[in-house]
Amino acid sequence: MFFKPALLYSPGKFWFIDMKIIADNMVKYSSKKKCCFLRQELRKESMNFQFCHSERSEESILQKHLKRKMDSSVTSLHQNDICGKYSSLMGKAFLFFELLGMTIKNWKTGIFISILLSLALASCVQEPTDPAATDQNIYDNAMVLCEGMWYHNNASITKIDRENSEIVNHFYSASNSGLNLGDLGNSFVKYGDTVFVAVTTSKTIEAFRISDGAHVGRIEFSGHNAPRDICLGPEFGYVTDLYGHSIHQFDPKKIEYIKTVKTGGPAPEGCVYANGMIITANSGYGDYLAEEPGAGTISIFDDHLNLRDILFVGPNVVELAYNTRTYKLYAMYYNTPSAREKGEKGGIVEYNIGSMEKLREWTVDATSMAFSAGGDSLLFISDKNAGFIDLVSNSEVKILIENPDENENWYSVHHSPTGDFWVCNALNHQRDGILHIYSIDKVLKESINTGVNPRRVIFY
Repeated sequence: MFFKPALLYSPGKFWFIDMKIIADNMVKYSSKKKCCFLRQELRKESMNFQFCHSERSEESILQKHLKRKMDSSVTSLHQNDICGKYSSLMGKAFLFFELLGMTIKNWKTGIFISILLSLALASCVQEPTDPAATDQNIYDNAMVLCEGMWYHNNASITKIDRENSEIVNHFYSASNSGLNLGDLGNSFVKYGDTVFVAVTTSKTIEAFRISDGAHVGRIEFSGHNAPRDICLGPEFGYVTDLYGHSIHQFDPKKIEYIKTVKTGGPAPEGCVYANGMIITANSGYGDYLAEEPGAGTISIFDDHLNLRDILFVGPNVVELAYNTRTYKLYAMYYNTPSAREKGEKGGIVEYNIGSMEKLREWTVDATSMAFSAGGDSLLFISDKNAGFIDLVSNSEVKILIENPDENENWYSVHHSPTGDFWVCNALNHQRDGILHIYSIDKVLKESINTGVNPRRVIFY
């Protein structure tokens, strides 16, 4: 992706600085001199400038490039260096040029050089961007959660270990003799070397180690419960309960249940942890509970599960996604089956997480959201194709990759750390599926056999 020059303000003057060039040279400098800012220091320091670029006021272009490209092995500058020589606003401006390896005696010379360099840059690319290459070896190691079929007890995990050139289907069962993952694996999350899986019909949360697949714990529910979607906060884990119209809190360190509270809306499905809040999507389960109070809403809790607010999104709101880079929440509603038969579509709604103000809405029949690796696009499946929305430069809904076979059901799409697009193909939903891997140029590179109904992916 290419960027326009940013605007740097100092007392009484404005300076046009090309941030991509600065970022690229800072990376070169840091590799050469073995020193760089910590991400936290970069965020703190760069926020003292006024960057004029698109809608991303919360995160500068400089931060974006550095976070992708900095070698994690290099050490940080001492805080004294930041608070001393570079403490003033003008000093920070000099710091940028000093990191370029330039000795600036005349501001006009430096600014002139930056402006000349910036003329080579074009406008923003409108598709998900290829993650920047680094000096490190990056592998697309991943776990794929395959839901299985209802009442068939055949949920499974496909482990893809690129580093060791290994693909293992039914990884959990193969690693734990006599144990199956269970019936309907709907969601999973990574917690260190542990993965937690919500197994809906089996009424359990299963925990196993990524490194060897060993089962390390289980949380069991009884009665009319159906654990659906899991999210993690800094201290606790949370799982929605589709049948119990509630959300459960658990301790991921001890793998123990803590408590349950009602969500204030029927049939909660998706959930996210966002900026100190837990948010649930209360679907209403299609037409089944669509007329119940709270159907089609999101419930907002604090991290101790005290209910703070309930907002209406749209009928049959099922999935949530939180962008930690832009602090925006995305809620996807499918609409009810009866409404869809009449030609009414679903949609995606964007919210500011601080105020919960509704910002934008797209009308689209979409399922299974995931962010691009850089967080600049939202990927989804629509009409059996893989689609995307450019969240930065425009708000159009576009096709990313077309499904070549209308008889096959693409179930989800994901953007890997190395820039490939992973498409989970559930085929007819009744037999083992396939994972298709496309390059950033949307060329099919590889197809991998998986379990039944592959949908969720965790890269590690």
